[in-house]
Amino acid sequence: MDGFLYKDLRQAKIYFLVLLICQAIVAVLQFFFAAIMGASDPALTVMIGSMFCLLMFMIVNMFNKTLCATDERRGWLYFAVSTPDGAKRQVKSKFTIHFLMDLMVLIFNFFIDTICVGICGQESSYIVVAFTLFCFYLMIGAIELPFAFRYGTEKGGKVKVIALIVILGSILLYGLFGDISFLLGENPWEALKRLFKTGVMIWVLALLPYVSCMVFYFCYRISLKVYTKGVDSYEK
Repeated sequence: MDGFLYKDLRQAKIYFLVLLICQAIVAVLQFFFAAIMGASDPALTVMIGSMFCLLMFMIVNMFNKTLCATDERRGWLYFAVSTPDGAKRQVKSKFTIHFLMDLMVLIFNFFIDTICVGICGQESSYIVVAFTLFCFYLMIGAIELPFAFRYGTEKGGKVKVIALIVILGSILLYGLFGDISFLLGENPWEALKRLFKTGVMIWVLALLPYVSCMVFYFCYRISLKVYTKGVDSYEK
């Protein structure tokens, strides 16, 4: 195993443990709600599962930012670049940890979703939402890393916030001026399910994994170029 990855895994073990505990608590809560509602209200089961899944990805994103901040020292950067392919291995390690944490949340939610489907039926499955969130946060975290390497985690976090504001602002503008008739006059959840089955959304969901992988790799390549330039942003 690469030494940089081994170091980051040792540093991240407490975060993996906390993530495991949080996910176990979330699983118990989801099973509890699923057992109470049964097959009577699968839409609510999906909504609860999706909200818990979103919460876990937000926690993971916070952990990844904290792990990046632990290496923001000029001495460590000089050591990294002084070793053979040190900068490349350091950047690769951070991207690997980011991917592993997001993947861990996705796998946990896959098993939770499988059990909830066994309790409430197929209509209660939220795995499509979980996979969409996985791709989304994989991209958001990857976009943040080059800025974190170049300008520090604080400015990198600001870039992520700006990206989220742009996305949410676009959704809000569409809600104000776009066609939202599909949400009116019926159950909004049923309308959203029908929307996800339209041709455009099917293409979006089909292309999302490929787009997220390309963004992830593109940000990795950028990080390799800007890593050593971030020395002025680090403390001694």
